[in-house]
Amino acid sequence: SSIVNSTGLAGLTFAVNSVTLELDAALGGDANLDGMVSIADFAALQNKFNLLGDWGDGDFNASGDVTIADFAILQNNFGMSVAPAAVPEPASLTLLGLGGLMLLRGQRRRPFGNIGHS
Repeated sequence: SSIVNSTGLAGLTFAVNSVTLELDAALGGDANLDGMVSIADFAALQNKFNLLGDWGDGDFNASGDVTIADFAILQNNFGMSVAPAAVPEPASLTLLGLGGLMLLRGQRRRPFGNIGHS
């Protein structure tokens, strides 16, 4: 089951799985919580600038107002994203392993007797 965050603070979302509580925090400036700070987030802030608002409106410091301080948070993180850790697929792991073996094999074939001689 999920718990809805109605506080508007820090863009927090909660999900309860049996006994475990998972907590995901958004990147400052990510108004739409899509994992990246982009022009869409700027548009949300622009629409509520100098008005009352919550995280989704651009109030990234939880002051209750969308101000220049919130714009600074968005500006500092603009272009950044938060992505979950990628788990390589088996084919990628195989290619990575083969590449590593090729590198090791190539190092063994270098002659050692001619180092530093012309």
